[in-house]
Formats: sequence, structure tokens, C-alpha cells
Amino acid sequence: MSVTNNNEWKDLVQSLLPTGHRWKNGTHFFLVLSSYLLSDDFKSSRRWLVYVMHHANWLNLRDTPYNTLSDQSLADITDRHIPNKFDKESIYKLFGTNRNTFKKNYAKYLQIKQPTIGQIMLALFNQWRDSNQELSEPIKKKDISKLQGFYPKKTAKMLVVVPQLEDYLETIGLSYEEVREFPPRLIETFFEEIGEPERYKELVEILSQDEEA
Repeated sequence: MSVTNNNEWKDLVQSLLPTGHRWKNGTHFFLVLSSYLLSDDFKSSRRWLVYVMHHANWLNLRDTPYNTLSDQSLADITDRHIPNKFDKESIYKLFGTNRNTFKKNYAKYLQIKQPTIGQIMLALFNQWRDSNQELSEPIKKKDISKLQGFYPKKTAKMLVVVPQLEDYLETIGLSYEEVREFPPRLIETFFEEIGEPERYKELVEILSQDEEA
């Protein structure tokens, strides 16, 4: 790890350990950070992020229930505590892309004029392509019904309680009934939120087989 990266981690740790923080010590902090990688308790990266924010004393889940936290509010909370900004080259490196492909795939989700960490989070939450870069085309409502147990009415009831969906619908200005397809990352997040990330992998396999047929 470079000196620059070490300094960035130092700034991050200091930001997460303010006066009155909930951490017992630095070791406790790193144990919680590593819990996401080592435990199945956090199958949703978003839930893990909220958990970390709660224990960093950035928010209180007793006062602000999880299902009331929009992606934008999480981004705003992050920017208040870590007001860092990044240059364009750092953003291209983060997304594993270059100037041209970034403009094509990500520009509409993220303003790249010294974006904040919160803005980057919003891009990661809402990008069309899923986290494994497997799907780049929208997933239709009828596609989800190809999974056993996910018939349309059931899926509709489950999707509407996911915070990210409300954010997405507000962004595009449509109701759930009006939308016919969703970004792959949003559907991937949906399965993470309900604790069944393996069902997204199953859906990817089904769609891949349909494409080959």
C-alpha cells in the first residue's frame, strides 16, 4: 500500500472515531470492518454500511429506522464526516475504466468534477452494471418471475419496501407500475436486502441460458 493510501486510511479511521464514538478502541473498529468480509450476517453491503455508520455514531437507528434511510441520505451523512474530494484519474481507477468508457457507462450517475465519497456511493448503488460486471442490460419485471417462488404480485410487494427502489423511482420520475425494467445493480441489491444474494446469481444463469437459446 502506498504512502498516499496509508494517509487515506488514516483519515478514514480518524473520521470514524470522533469524540463520543461507539467504538471501544481501534481493534474493535477493524473487527467490525472485517465482519462484512468474514461473516454471512451481512449479505447486504448497504446494511453493513448503515451498521458501520450507526456504530461510528454517525446516525442512531433507534431515531432513524433503516427503511427510512435513502441512498442520498447515506451519501450526505458520509460527506459530512469525510468531506474528501477525488480527481478524475482516481475515479477512473476506482471504476476500472478510462475516460471514454467512464463517460459511456457511468457519467450520468456521477458528476466527475472532484466528486465526493457520497457521490461515488450513489454511483455504486445505482449503476446499471452489476457488481460482477455480468449484466449490463436492464432486467425486466417478467425476468424476475422466472425464478421459482417469485411470481409478479409477490415480487411487487417485496420490491416496494427496498429503500433503493424508492430512490430510483424518484430519480426517473415513474411509479413502480409504470416501470418495466430495472438496472441489474438494483435487482442485485434487492436480493442482498432480503438476504438471498444467491437468487441473483441464479437469475443471471437463467438469463444467460435464455440469451444462448
